[in-house]
Amino acid sequence: MSQSFYPESPKAFKDDLTKLSGQYRLQIFINLIAILVFILVYLAMIVGSVNLIYEIITFPLPKKFNHWHLLLKFGMAGMAVMLFLFLLKFIFKKNSGSGTNHVEIKERDHPKLFQFIRQLSDEVGAPFPKKIFVNHEINASVFYNSTVFSLFFPGRKNLLIGLGLVNSINLSEFKAVIAHEFGHFAQSSMKLGSYVYMANKIIHDMVYERDKWDETLEKWQSLDVRFSIFAWLLMPIIWLVRFLMSLLYKGLNALHASLLRQMEFNADLVAVSVTGSNQIINGLYRLGSASEVMNVVISKLVDARDEHLFTNNIFHHQSECFSFFKKKHPAFRETLLEYRLKNSDTSEYWLFEGDKDKEAPQMYASHPSNFLRERNAKKNYVKGTSDDRSPWILFGNKDELAEKVTSNFYALYFGEKPQEISPASEVQKFIEQELSEGEFPEHYLGFYNSRNIHIPEDQELETLVNGSKGLEEVELWGKEFEQKMAAIAKNQNRIIEVVQSMETVDQKWSLKASNDSKKDKEALKKEYTELVKVMEKDHEWYKQEDTKVLTKVLAYYNENHLSTDELLGIYRFIRSLNLTYSTLLDCQNQLEEQIQHIISKKRITDGEIAMIAHDLRKIYLQIEELLLKADHVEIPRLSHVSETKLKSFLLKEQLAFISQNTLNFEKIQLFRFQLADIKNRLDRIYNKALTEMIKLHEVAYAPNPKVVV
Repeated sequence: MSQSFYPESPKAFKDDLTKLSGQYRLQIFINLIAILVFILVYLAMIVGSVNLIYEIITFPLPKKFNHWHLLLKFGMAGMAVMLFLFLLKFIFKKNSGSGTNHVEIKERDHPKLFQFIRQLSDEVGAPFPKKIFVNHEINASVFYNSTVFSLFFPGRKNLLIGLGLVNSINLSEFKAVIAHEFGHFAQSSMKLGSYVYMANKIIHDMVYERDKWDETLEKWQSLDVRFSIFAWLLMPIIWLVRFLMSLLYKGLNALHASLLRQMEFNADLVAVSVTGSNQIINGLYRLGSASEVMNVVISKLVDARDEHLFTNNIFHHQSECFSFFKKKHPAFRETLLEYRLKNSDTSEYWLFEGDKDKEAPQMYASHPSNFLRERNAKKNYVKGTSDDRSPWILFGNKDELAEKVTSNFYALYFGEKPQEISPASEVQKFIEQELSEGEFPEHYLGFYNSRNIHIPEDQELETLVNGSKGLEEVELWGKEFEQKMAAIAKNQNRIIEVVQSMETVDQKWSLKASNDSKKDKEALKKEYTELVKVMEKDHEWYKQEDTKVLTKVLAYYNENHLSTDELLGIYRFIRSLNLTYSTLLDCQNQLEEQIQHIISKKRITDGEIAMIAHDLRKIYLQIEELLLKADHVEIPRLSHVSETKLKSFLLKEQLAFISQNTLNFEKIQLFRFQLADIKNRLDRIYNKALTEMIKLHEVAYAPNPKVVV
């Protein structure tokens, strides 16, 4: 391949850089033993169940047998057959495939990319992928289509490239990321993944899945006691098998997760060998801001869908929103790689910080922390060069590919591809206006962020309107306000730190109890309680400050004989949103508790079903009442909102019906998604109303230059 599209590799590096460590080899051996143990246990159970069927069928009946003997023989045979089918039921389950959001790409359409990948696979000594797929994600990965036959005939691996990743990193970093994946391609230990995957599939289907087999057993249990007794006798045997398999599941995954962490370290070193120590870590660092932006883009595309706007290129919005945040948000800008590196005088630098204990991977984590990955990649530093061009230069017909992947994104998120598509530039205007409405002027220091504004009841508002004359000189946003907002921010940040520390202590405590960790946890709990008390006092301060702001604004409007109708309309609307949000949040919490209760139950009795259905019905009726009240709430004039009633804005379709007699899990899940949609739309319209309120307020602030900081 022409070198113009292939970043230069380091001229020299240590030959033993990618050599497998003794610890790595030991973990491969331990994982192999664990898989062999699973296979032996599993085959022993299958052979045992087959032998049991044979013994029961061939066991001779007494010479003078009666119908009880026949019933016993057929009942025991039925138990043995059901046990055999239970052990093999995963075979009959349909494979859902690799995912509908993957688009396979061909060499004829993207020759440069395939030449690039071929040259890279040759350089690292890895086999060329069987197929190459793309999707919208900020990721790259190796996957294989595992079946029962892959246990005996391992297949070639596929390469998945997320175009969100391509849109976020430079060409050298792209080379490092793909080299990392080829590091997995070349790892013989990767073959163990196929066995672990199939073992997990077998165990998961036996332990956690409830399917036709379970329905058949339940029907058997409902028959006449002479027949159902055998189904009930089978239950403790099935429980014992599930318990044994769940132990194997946990042990196998804990061991494999440890191996996967070593595989990640080794794959990183493969990337280092062909790009240098910095590129794989630089690419990893960029993923943080790129993922943050993509999450915002996806949420705004959901909002755009409500306005019947569908884009033809999700990556256009990723790039434009990245530029938007970079320009508008100094805090975001300071996290970017170029900002971190601008003061670096050397090619060797550190991007990830943190102590090893705090960032140690959990038992089942398959990836080491970024902190540890950087230390591993730079332990034996290899100097490389950086090609800052975009990896998009490797792809043919970028726009056509982006449109196809975007269409698949809609199918994945919304269940269907849109019929009418708008140009990405038009949708971007909508997105940026929506983003601007959620951003408040910096001189408020976050005063209006992430909380419900206190709006007094109508009687108190009336008093403020009539009694606020002469109060326009009330001081706002002064030095005292700045100090208070700084103290609130400090307290909130400390609460986050304490919660994270408590989680870390819990992890250590679960692995090894000690008096020190117990003392640490008690001290953290005490500090957390004190911080919450301070936060509660802050809520009261916010309430008083909100009233002070309203008083100041209404005084100005009165002094200048301005109409307060629009202002009071916004106030009442925000108050309605606050009440709606509070009720919705309470219902969501109740619903999640019920769902978790259902999930935790291995078997639910008829009595429990009736109680759960009754409680779910109560939640449903609360939401019905919430929507009924919302149907009487007038929406003031707001951008990108065509609805006049709050209900029609919050819910676009019929509310999923929840019966008090039965549990329809499909309806319950739909109801759950609808509540999440309502919450997102409440957040959206609240930001719009708050933005409009602040515009009306700043009419009062403008005449007094001292007010604006």
